[in-house]
Amino acid sequence: LLRYLKSYICNSVAELRITMKYEEKIGKLEQIVNDIESGKLSVDMLSEKVKEASLLIKECREMLTKVQNEVNNILTEAEKE
Repeated sequence: LLRYLKSYICNSVAELRITMKYEEKIGKLEQIVNDIESGKLSVDMLSEKVKEASLLIKECREMLTKVQNEVNNILTEAEKE
């Protein structure tokens, strides 16, 4: 039962992260940094927070790259006109 609940929670968090906006992801990263800097996390929780932060950073980079490509395409199209 515990494994099922952990899996369900992880999947729910992953689905939530997919729908999060960039600003929300940055806010979550800031929260994680504050949690880590507080020094009050257990070793297990620290590991989970670092994994979550790593995924959020990757997702933010992907979002920024996508936006950068979209802007470049718009500018390229505007130069053609």
